[in-house]
Amino acid sequence: MRIFLFIIANLLFLPNMAFANISLDKVIIGFSPNQRPVENITVTNQSENVLKVTGTAFKITDSGQDTETEEPAKGLVIAPKSFEIKPGESRVVRLVLREFPDDLEGIYRVRFKPDQANYNEQTFEGGKSVRIGVVLTMGALVTVAPKNPAPDLSFQRTGNTVTFENKGNVTAQLQREDFCNESRTECIPLQGKRIYPGMTWTLEVPEKLTDKAFTQTLLMNGQYSTLSFPAP
Repeated sequence: MRIFLFIIANLLFLPNMAFANISLDKVIIGFSPNQRPVENITVTNQSENVLKVTGTAFKITDSGQDTETEEPAKGLVIAPKSFEIKPGESRVVRLVLREFPDDLEGIYRVRFKPDQANYNEQTFEGGKSVRIGVVLTMGALVTVAPKNPAPDLSFQRTGNTVTFENKGNVTAQLQREDFCNESRTECIPLQGKRIYPGMTWTLEVPEKLTDKAFTQTLLMNGQYSTLSFPAP
């Protein structure tokens, strides 16, 4: 007996998955008002078949929060929206921004969907088998800096946590990195996180740092800085 399952899955931030029919050369794209409003992304056909790929752009509201929503984007254009790619070949797709926001960073997601599924078959005792078809939609995050950036990130360390609140209009990006002692003989991994405008987020302090001061690198408004977290 053979059973067929068909699944559609969206994948963001994973540009080169071995079992995906297509891959992207970028997973994060940024637009800045001091640059031309055009960026390119390359889509590669990793399958053995000719694929028709369709691209869609979505505008994200309240990104990273419980109230997050998305809707088809009017301010970000994909060109071309649909195209064919031969096996092993790539296609450069252009992302065109219609205008920059004045006072709040814009967040978009772009997704590329192939017209064919990847199939895997698994056989069980008794002769039963399951053939699973998965259409993997690959995606990228797009950020659009405002004309008037106003970064404003605050944080408070209490016990074993650090709570951040982004009151500004641009994303604050805590870097995923290791915090090391002076001799670099001992390093503790720190979690990275994108803290979007209006978002509050709590960092769980690694066990080995619960009673110690430590630092972490922050990227905000195109500039790197170091945050210092005092011992509790």
